[in-house]
Amino acid sequence: MKRIQVVLLISFFALLEACASTLQAKPENQSNFLQDNAQFGIAADAVVPHVHARLKVNWAAYDKIQLKPIVIDDGFASQLSRDRGEAIGLVTKSFYDMLAERLSKDYALVEEPTAGTMTVQVAVTQAEPSWIAPQLLSKVSWQLQALNSVVTYFRGKPAFAGEITIQFTVQDAMTGEMLFAGTDRRVGGQTLFDREVFNSWGDVQNSLEFWTEQSAYHLCLARRGSNCSAPKA
Repeated sequence: MKRIQVVLLISFFALLEACASTLQAKPENQSNFLQDNAQFGIAADAVVPHVHARLKVNWAAYDKIQLKPIVIDDGFASQLSRDRGEAIGLVTKSFYDMLAERLSKDYALVEEPTAGTMTVQVAVTQAEPSWIAPQLLSKVSWQLQALNSVVTYFRGKPAFAGEITIQFTVQDAMTGEMLFAGTDRRVGGQTLFDREVFNSWGDVQNSLEFWTEQSAYHLCLARRGSNCSAPKA
């Protein structure tokens, strides 16, 4: 009976991961970025894991966003080689551009905030590329895919996958009141039908695209907008 249960468990996780290009994973640490920015004004835990939100915010009153440049956390940056630092610098620029383009569909992006402005800050606290060849092999074979699902279950990340962790804050730009803060870590999934499969930073790119759409989705829900579309991983 136990053997059957294990087989079913493996098959279940393999099926889930085969459909996703990016998976949520438990953050391994919290940098000073979130601790310094989120220690004041957080009223309650939100339903979403690793996220804190202030209660009773009139989200509909905000129609502008001041999007700060995305930064690499100092503690993480100090560990990077020059080449890796340059690669992650391109990642942060790509993320900023995606967020700016997507959020500008619903909000006016401003440099000098006025009433009704949210300030959004994001820091990358960890990022790793994937190992292309072994990762591709694990996706081609369903047996290896199932085995990798077990690895994911126990270790929180598929073998050879890339990953990225961010921490973020959303504040009232005029008062500095903390509205929303959190951290999230995403890792590469197991789908073979991924346009980024031959890109070592493809898992990271998929995560950034997911977060971009997720940001717009949660803000849409918060202001009780219509036609809020949940992102697909």
